[in-house]
Amino acid sequence: MNVSTAPSSWTIEWSYHRQLVQKADALGFEILVPVARWRGMGGETDYTGENYETFTYASAVAASTENIMTVGTVHAPIIPSARRPPRRGPRSTTSRAAASR
Repeated sequence: MNVSTAPSSWTIEWSYHRQLVQKADALGFEILVPVARWRGMGGETDYTGENYETFTYASAVAASTENIMTVGTVHAPIIPSARRPPRRGPRSTTSRAAASR
């Protein structure tokens, strides 16, 4: 993934990524954080035109390594509860039960 038109060794091939994370694991890296990206920016470089879904990628990394912890990220608007307005009124179940009597 390259924002510029400069040559890059990056590829979407899983074998490349598996080798990369296994090397990081052997070197003692503790965590890998795949960052969520909106798909495809278009243009000459088509930045992020092809990428892995972060949770699937994090799971595959975890299955391919011994020690690295993985954490997936997500864009907040994708999770429905992130768009809900705040709740109003009593929050405890005791208050709700008393109000319904």
